[in-house]
Amino acid sequence: MLREAKYVNAIYRSGSFSKAAAALFISQPSLSATIRRLENELGTTLFNRSTNPISLTDAGRQYLLYAEKFMALENEAQNYFESLKNSDQGHLNFGTTSFYCCYSLPIHLNPFRSKYPNISINLNENTSSEEMIKTLRLGQIDFALSSNPVGFEEFKKLFFLKEQLILAVPGAWEVNGSLIDYQLSFKDVLNGRQRSQTCPKVSLERFKNLPFLSLREGNDLYTRSKELFDHVGSVPTVYMYLDQIPTTYHLVTYGYGFTIIRDTTLHIVPSPPKQNKNQVVFYKIDDDLALRNIYFYYQNSLTITPAQDAFMRYTRYNCGTEEAFS
Repeated sequence: MLREAKYVNAIYRSGSFSKAAAALFISQPSLSATIRRLENELGTTLFNRSTNPISLTDAGRQYLLYAEKFMALENEAQNYFESLKNSDQGHLNFGTTSFYCCYSLPIHLNPFRSKYPNISINLNENTSSEEMIKTLRLGQIDFALSSNPVGFEEFKKLFFLKEQLILAVPGAWEVNGSLIDYQLSFKDVLNGRQRSQTCPKVSLERFKNLPFLSLREGNDLYTRSKELFDHVGSVPTVYMYLDQIPTTYHLVTYGYGFTIIRDTTLHIVPSPPKQNKNQVVFYKIDDDLALRNIYFYYQNSLTITPAQDAFMRYTRYNCGTEEAFS
């Protein structure tokens, strides 16, 4: 049953028998014969063979749901019994966005790697929450790191950090002249001044008619930016839609527009040139929504491997709780 489940999943993902056979390292006739035999046993057809790419029938879609559960259980069982060999050994798979893969997650994992050198780690860069959720359900990753809680309600969560959203504005813009007392420099943000309770805040309303650089729809920051503008009864004047926060920031340095970024972004972008320290100025946003919690999500399962348990204990000890401001 498990072999057939993997075969059906491979055909569905590749869209053809020939591509699936190549990915599975078997011959196409052998794959076709196996699927025919499975369909005969089930008394139904799983694939519409007349479509291009090949598609699932209603029965095929239902079978795939069961197949994914079988594969998830297999991964869970393999991870568990492999981890029993040695509690200091094991393997951890993480899924998250490119941004967290570049900065926050590697920094968090580095001491963990030193403490548990025999636990191997793999990072999977996912482009969407939907992809992370799917790989987490299938057991292909142990933890998904996300700032967007939508869709993750079925999973348990582990607090990682709090993240502050701030405004990045071209330093040459006239609007900055009336906001001097609210401005944060690049160095201020690196030193965490925006995290202080006494740091002055600015309303987005002050920037409502200026060109805004937005992430594309589907990104959590797109949704949060829209909500932040909604709170001041404004619609941003979007000049350009982009895919990554560092890209929007770099365009701010050239004066294309202003944007909303994570404060941790400044840890992965170049410092401003000495001759132009105020190339970009920053502001703390006057809205509680600008502060958000980031969580690791994991399967709601009774089976926790020693490697997973070690990581969760390490994270709880080093990151505390969501009530603590980090």
